[in-house]
Amino acid sequence: MSTRVLDVTSARAAGRAAARVRLGTCAAICLGAGGCSLDGAPSYDLFGAHFPAWLLCAAMGIVAAFVFRGGLIATGLDDVMPLRLPTYAAFGTASALWLWLGLFGGR
Repeated sequence: MSTRVLDVTSARAAGRAAARVRLGTCAAICLGAGGCSLDGAPSYDLFGAHFPAWLLCAAMGIVAAFVFRGGLIATGLDDVMPLRLPTYAAFGTASALWLWLGLFGGR
C-alpha cells in the first residue's frame, strides 16, 4: 500500500515540475515577443542590402574588443590578467550595447 502512495506522490511532483517548465517556457516566449513592433528593426542600406543595426553594433563590439586587447598587450597588462576571455567578451558586449543605446536608445 505504501508503494502506491509513493507512486502517486512522485507522479504529482512530476506533473508539477512539468507544469513549471511549461509556464516558464510560455513566459519566456511572451517576454521575448513583447519587444517586437510593427515598425521593424532598424537597418542600414549597405552595398544594396539591408543589414540589421544590431549586427553592425555587434561587429563594432568585436572590433572594440580587439582594440582593447591590443591596448592591454601594449601596456603589458594582458600577461597579468587572470581571466582574459571573459574580460574581452564582456568589453566587446558592453561596447556593442553602448553603441546600440547611443544610436537607437531614443527610438
